Amino acid sequence: MVSNNFGNKHEAKQCPRCQRLFICKANRIHRCDCSNICLSFETIEYIRQLYDECLCLACLKELESDVTSPK
Repeated sequence: MVSNNFGNKHEAKQCPRCQRLFICKANRIHRCDCSNICLSFETIEYIRQLYDECLCLACLKELESDVTSPK
């Protein structure tokens, strides 16, 4: 797992789904990219079952679309 501190405010993480690096602002959640997306209950549960770490915004958007789009 790649993890770098940026002045103890933000952390570079590797998305466990796509392996891309992204900046995680979990310690300042109101500034985190993930606070800009509204995930359905179904998507949140799906993510919880598969991943233990934060996902990048691109993966969150993709999963929301995949889980909630009609089959």
